[in-house]
Amino acid sequence: MVTDDGGRQDLLRGVIADRKTVRYRGRDHPATQDVLDAELKRLKPADTLEQEIPWYGRRWAAKGYWHRSTRKRLEALADSLDPPDDNGPLFITRSQVFARRDPVDLFLASMAWGYGTNGYGSWRTAQIVNPEGRNREAAIDDMVAAYRRAWDPNKPEVLLRAWESGTGKIRGLGPAFASKVAYFALYDPEKGTGPLIADRNTTWSVWALGDIWDSRYSSAEYRAYIRWCERWAAQRGCRSHDVERALFSLGPAVRDLA
Repeated sequence: MVTDDGGRQDLLRGVIADRKTVRYRGRDHPATQDVLDAELKRLKPADTLEQEIPWYGRRWAAKGYWHRSTRKRLEALADSLDPPDDNGPLFITRSQVFARRDPVDLFLASMAWGYGTNGYGSWRTAQIVNPEGRNREAAIDDMVAAYRRAWDPNKPEVLLRAWESGTGKIRGLGPAFASKVAYFALYDPEKGTGPLIADRNTTWSVWALGDIWDSRYSSAEYRAYIRWCERWAAQRGCRSHDVERALFSLGPAVRDLA
């Protein structure tokens, strides 16, 4: 069992060295259980829904490139969150994103949670929903509806095709954020089932531990990634998004060592 950051790094270093020499091809690395158990314990899986991300919501809303309708939505989102301390950021949790039932509100909350304090997050979001100040909220409605039509728990790969090249494709929204919107629109937190976020960090981690690459762009690998998280969640007594969160948390270390 990994007991400290140094032990975590040493274990990951060995895992990645094995992957680079093509050991354990096509199967989980023998250290996967130890790595996941340690990360799940560190993150406290029961708290995944309350994972909070700092977000300068009022700064986002004050930008001049929003259509007035979208600005009002951002202001309402910021008003719904706990006030900051000492003029610091607001904090938005997964559960607060899940609570948004309107597709556009859910999209904006997903982007806020995903970008956090990243300085270019508001601009990139605006280029999707308000390019050149135009209101494209109807396109967001259509996109989320397409995700919902595409989702089949027996065929999760169909969802990736929807955002990559199908009716759910929208200019400017890559797989990392498309999968976030799909996750918040479709995941069932009570049952622990549904689509999962697939980004750079989860991709590197599930490659190191499960030899799955690249779940962001391959429909077959996205399916394998979801099934992998579901399998390990069942074995560890948690939910699949707890495993996704652990993979995300491990990602920067994996990338540094790879």
